[in-house]
Amino acid sequence: LTLPLTIRPWQRGDRFQPLGMSGQKLVSDLLNDLKLTVPAREQAAVLLSGNKIAWVIGRRLAHPYRLTEATRSVVQITLA
Repeated sequence: LTLPLTIRPWQRGDRFQPLGMSGQKLVSDLLNDLKLTVPAREQAAVLLSGNKIAWVIGRRLAHPYRLTEATRSVVQITLA
């Protein structure tokens, strides 16, 4: 992870590489694929590592931030 870590609402045009995928996907497409209600989509947020999306909070981790055999430390983030 690259500091600073920032949480913000997702924005139109946000893209990330979902865990297990080789390509990129729009956050809006992910939220639609998950069949979220409009209010749930409007409340969705992302965690940024530097300026890259590392996590669509509570929905999907970005592939580059997955745990691997090379992982040496883990950050645990809990939401109240």
